[in-house]
This record gives sequence, C-alpha cells and structure tokens, in this order.
Amino acid sequence: MRPELALLGVTLLWGASFTVIKDALDVVPPHLLVALRFGTAALVLAFLNPRAVLRPAPGAMRSSLFLGVLLWGGYAFQTWGLASTTPSRSAFITSTAVLLVPGVAFLALRVRPSRGVGFGVLLATAGLWWLTQPGAGGFGRGESLTAFCALCYAAHIVALGHLAPNFRSLPLATLQLGVVAACAACATLVFERPTLDLPLRAWAAIGFLGVFCSAIAVLVQTWAQRRIPAARAALLFALEPVFAATIAGIALGERLTPGELLGGALVVAGVLVAEGVDRGISRKALEKGHFPSHAG
Repeated sequence: MRPELALLGVTLLWGASFTVIKDALDVVPPHLLVALRFGTAALVLAFLNPRAVLRPAPGAMRSSLFLGVLLWGGYAFQTWGLASTTPSRSAFITSTAVLLVPGVAFLALRVRPSRGVGFGVLLATAGLWWLTQPGAGGFGRGESLTAFCALCYAAHIVALGHLAPNFRSLPLATLQLGVVAACAACATLVFERPTLDLPLRAWAAIGFLGVFCSAIAVLVQTWAQRRIPAARAALLFALEPVFAATIAGIALGERLTPGELLGGALVVAGVLVAEGVDRGISRKALEKGHFPSHAG
C-alpha cells in the first residue's frame, strides 16, 4: 500500500472522531476520555507484540517519551477544547497544524519549506476557512485550548518524521500510546474525579476511538511517516475537515453550503499542488537535521 493512501485512511478515521468525541464528552470528563482511549490503544498494540514493550530498541523509550508527550498535548488540548467549542471550529483550528509544520521544521531542523508546499498550504488554509466558517462567534476558551493542540500536533508530525526512520513502527507506536495514556491518567487524577461507572455509549465511543482512531491510526501513521516527508503528511492531514463534513452529512443529514463545497475543493487543490508541483521537505533533508529531545 502507498503511504499516501494509508494516511488518507488515517485522516478519514480522525475526521469521524470529532463527532464521536463531542458526544462522549456529555458523559465522560475530557482527561479521563483521553486516558481510557489511549490505554485501550496501548493494550491492543502491546498484545500484538509484547516484546515491543518488554525489550524496546536502544533509544526507543526516550524517543517514544518525547513523541508521546507531544501527542498527549495534542489530544488533551483538543478534547478539553471540544467541551466548549463546536466540532467544526475544532476541526479548523486543529488543521492549522498544516501551517505550523513548515515553521516548526525550519526552527527545529533548519529545513526550508519549498514553494510548492508553501502554495499548497495557502490553498488548503483558505479552503479550511471556507469549509468551516470560523469567523463568527469569537475566539473563546475552547478555541484557545485547541490552538495549543495544533501546535503540539505540528511538533509531533515533524518529530515523528525525523525519528520514525530509526525504529520499527509497531514498538514505537505502542510506546507512544502508553506515554499518552500515562500522562492523561495523571491529568485525570489532578483535575477530575475518575470513575469507570460509564454508560454503554461511552464505552462504545472509547472502543472506537481507542482501537480504530488511536491504535490502528497511530500505527499506520508511524509506518507511513517513515516513507514520506512531514510536510507532505501535513497536507494530507488537511483533508480531515473534509472527511468530517462528509461523515456529518451522511450520518446527520447535514448539507454543505456552496461556501463549504468551495472550501473542500480548495483543500483538495492544496494537497494536489503540494503533491504534484514539489516534494516539499525531502527525506534526505530531514535526516540531516537534528530534532532536540526534551525527554532526557
């Protein structure tokens, strides 16, 4: 399978997750939801390869700790923010990680983004604005939390693109998810009153989010980002709101306005421009850079 197609599948799952998370937050506190989601995901991947956890490769634990903290920050701020904003606004702000990836890559790895990627990012950003119409309603607490989520995601995409080629995909993904679950569990104990007395719909959401949107998605993302540059991955992730809107239309009967249809077309155009005009941040350039680890 081509890594681009694999990442499209991951993006489809993440697009579906916004509605699922928003519904689950009615009955599950945000940090507990993240802890249970990623605890489930880590157990699934650990079951597939117990040796990945018991005997990690040299350097894998330190890299996983760094990547896991970044990933936890992204999901924690996104889930926390969704409690006080709408899925569409959350999807737009989360997708601004596309804008941040080239800047993070330049600051961390001294890799300059190409013109093709830059133009693609501009098209995708304009499309995301039209698709979700974020202008109305101000920029409140939920939006601010989600902005931190986007920054964490951008850093994670760049760091994963740099570190993933050094390790096998399954162990690295398993350890990352374990770190996310541990961080979320600590946040739950500090900020919430944890309980496992949850309704069936909550457990169904946790199962879907943990197995499909976390275990499978992160494993596939880790595999794919060993083969394509971070900036190209970020442009594919820009399709997330497109999938989210499509799924909402099928599941909830929502109809896209002409502006939203235009937005979806611009996002697709941005991806095609970045894919066809220029390769963006090359693997060779990423491998020459150095991403500082804050884990040790």
